[in-house]
Amino acid sequence: MVFAPGDKYPDVLPGIDREFIGYGLDKPDPQWPGGAKVAISFVFNLPYGAERSLENGDEGGETMFPDIPIRVQPKGKRFEMLESAYNYGTREGLPRILRLFAKYNRKATWNVCTQGLAKMPYWVKPLVASPHEISCASKRYIDYLRVEPEVEDAHVQEAIETLQSLTGDKTLPRGWNIDRCSNISPLLYTRAHADRGLPQPYTSDSTADELPFWVPSPLVFDGKEDKGLLVVPMSLDTGDFRFLDSGSGWASPKHYFEYLCDTFNVLHAEGVAGEPKMMTIQLHPHIIGHGGRLYWLEEFLKYLEGKGADAWVARRDEIADHWAKRFPYDPKTAMGLTKHPECW
Repeated sequence: MVFAPGDKYPDVLPGIDREFIGYGLDKPDPQWPGGAKVAISFVFNLPYGAERSLENGDEGGETMFPDIPIRVQPKGKRFEMLESAYNYGTREGLPRILRLFAKYNRKATWNVCTQGLAKMPYWVKPLVASPHEISCASKRYIDYLRVEPEVEDAHVQEAIETLQSLTGDKTLPRGWNIDRCSNISPLLYTRAHADRGLPQPYTSDSTADELPFWVPSPLVFDGKEDKGLLVVPMSLDTGDFRFLDSGSGWASPKHYFEYLCDTFNVLHAEGVAGEPKMMTIQLHPHIIGHGGRLYWLEEFLKYLEGKGADAWVARRDEIADHWAKRFPYDPKTAMGLTKHPECW
């Protein structure tokens, strides 16, 4: 497959086929640090203040995973009760989570929408001072598939500038997870990194696997050298949003704990058999931060304590760095370009 330069904002990047095989039956051994059988990645989304609202110039309020029922969404009016459900995420959820992870000496990735973070500068210092990673979810918590590409491009640029200004760290961000990304989101933020001299980022805008994998750099579309783009995939089945989603949700926080343990046990058994994996747990402070839910999240942290070195709890940038060193980019084996051999 060949990338062909075209419009600045294509609808979708040409040249990459959908990948149905992945690593197939020949899984690579990541050799996680300490001989771990499972790499555990906790990701806390921080969209508060960047969600849809009249306050932010939108036509209506946010409807993604509020912790209160929405029967009728008022048109053209602010819904302050709904906003308060999101406010809980930083007023109570965030400090509880920081204390909990400090208690167990565990690290996580905080995925921030920078417009929201700019509204809560109080929390910047505790996050920067913590052992956690700050990754980028762009400027706003909106569906970028429905946003004009010029606007999304501007949001990517603003997000980098805001994150660096707030934290004082000119190397940020290392990773991106826009959540509701567009088809060209990776092109836009890899361009932004290249233009600013930032290292090539990793992306978590995929749910295609339970191991990191390489794809060709979107910058090849611009006629630039292919240095690859590392995908550290996300998982949705273990996310706390299922507490609030209709259908197949958690009947109780204890059931959620049991599901996390069952998931870990399956991945652990595969690791013992020679195929170590990665387990991602995507969380939201306004959801998991409530006492009864956080109690069972702590029980899962205790469960991982009992697994010792078999469980490597790591930031996503640590997982990305480990994978890149263990498996440097090779365009001949990049996902979506290479013909796989027949299974028989």
